[in-house]
Amino acid sequence: AKQKGKHLHNFYQEKLDSKGKREFMLCSGLNRETIFEELILYYQPVIQINTQTIICMDALVHWQHPELGLIRSAELFNYAERQRKLNTISEWLLQNACKQFLHWRSLGFSPALLGLPISIKQLENSHFIYRISHILQALEFKPEWLLLEIQGDPQQLEASVLEKAFNMLLFMGVKMAIDHFGAGALPLQYLENFTIHYLKLDATLIKDIHLNSQAEALIKSLVFLTNELSMQLIVQGVESDQQRAILESLGCTLMQGHLLAEPLTEVEVVSKLVNTPATL
Repeated sequence: AKQKGKHLHNFYQEKLDSKGKREFMLCSGLNRETIFEELILYYQPVIQINTQTIICMDALVHWQHPELGLIRSAELFNYAERQRKLNTISEWLLQNACKQFLHWRSLGFSPALLGLPISIKQLENSHFIYRISHILQALEFKPEWLLLEIQGDPQQLEASVLEKAFNMLLFMGVKMAIDHFGAGALPLQYLENFTIHYLKLDATLIKDIHLNSQAEALIKSLVFLTNELSMQLIVQGVESDQQRAILESLGCTLMQGHLLAEPLTEVEVVSKLVNTPATL
């Protein structure tokens, strides 16, 4: 029994050591000068189902770590926030994705919006919002082309801070979305008090929609709510024809997911979409 306990202790110690080593490599890697050479951009379309039109290209940034391999966007943002590098990463993402969007337009591919993720915590920094404005002006990128997809719990910020940030961004002219709607506890008063253009429904809410009449009723209610509030609902995580058919029957018209279009590299966007003017 003692021997078994020793082996178990060693097993967990190795796991902890491995986790600690990984965290150290990620944190130190974010502080390397070469970090921006290791970032990779992907773009996933948001589709207007009834017309098969691409209305938005969501930009995703992954990190091709030289030793750990591909670090996906969520983990990258998590560690970047801990290392106080999130604004720097976001500015790089904004600048490079906007340049790519302008390049597509010059080639005749003109989706209405470029979607970029930002953390709710970033909105408490007025300088970061000024940097967004500065980058857009420097690139001659129209603010109304940009959709900021806000992630995280709005209750992390004081209502007055959030109101100031939203007002600055709206004055600038950018569009606003709440990402992963339904995955957290968002008080409905936020939908009433702040101008939000899109709700991006979290993929977990439609995972087993064909088995869940309550999920159907909820989504039908959200379609009605967003229409009444002059918002639009984007359903994320559409993976099957069955999901798509049910969502269409409930009145959902904007969807995103692997069934409709996989995330694409910059090269793939040009080769697959440029010759099909914002349609699939």
